[in-house]
Amino acid sequence: MQTKNLRSGINKVGIPDLLIAQNAIQNNVPLFTCDKHFLLMKALFPLQLFEENF
Repeated sequence: MQTKNLRSGINKVGIPDLLIAQNAIQNNVPLFTCDKHFLLMKALFPLQLFEENF
């Protein structure tokens, strides 16, 4: 995932964020977050997010 992020211009995503994203995808559960990295990764991976306007 990190390689695909870097090739797409998404930099400085930490290992914990990658593990959280991978776990959410693998278990087919939506992720509640305000972290911009997950919003960016949603375009590259089948990541489901709860999207609330704060």
